[in-house]
Amino acid sequence: MPLPVISATCRAAVRGQMTNGQTFVNVLHFKKTSGSIDAAAITALNTELTKLYGGAAYSGGAVPMLNNCPAATQTLDVTYTPLDGSSASTVLALAATGSGTTDLLPGETCPIITLRTAIRGRSYRGRVYLPAQHDTSQTSSGGVATGVIVAYNLQLAGFLAALTGINWQWVVASYLLSQATPVTAALLRNYYAAQRRRRN
Repeated sequence: MPLPVISATCRAAVRGQMTNGQTFVNVLHFKKTSGSIDAAAITALNTELTKLYGGAAYSGGAVPMLNNCPAATQTLDVTYTPLDGSSASTVLALAATGSGTTDLLPGETCPIITLRTAIRGRSYRGRVYLPAQHDTSQTSSGGVATGVIVAYNLQLAGFLAALTGINWQWVVASYLLSQATPVTAALLRNYYAAQRRRRN
């Protein structure tokens, strides 16, 4: 499916590898609130994405998104593609590694970030499947530990606020409608989902 044309919007594909050798890709979308999507703007966005995944943590005692992944989990790079129908993609390194110390949960077991907007409907909400965490991140009943949820949500809130300062905003991009809707909240859920393609 060809990429849509969405004004002032950039697609960011974060590529990484889990400790079991499986790769993951998180596809995120961002809209420029002022100015053009040039090299400087993409570099500034990459700085915040590096902080989101690898730290340092935003204020409030938060942790980066790879914090509860095993130490061999890593991000590799991000491919930035302006959705203007003509601009070339830019690939920048994104160096972040996990800091978990116990065994990896099954590779297809993914913590989920839910993206909310101010509009109802399938085209106005999104989700991000993070790489598998280490096994002490879960509760005895198999859900995501409360402390993990609180820390990750603080990091996500800090990221959203930081984007405002560099004239970007996180958006849900509808390829069906060719439009982008601002994310009002990004929240880690209290359960895991499975992605079959991440199985060995």
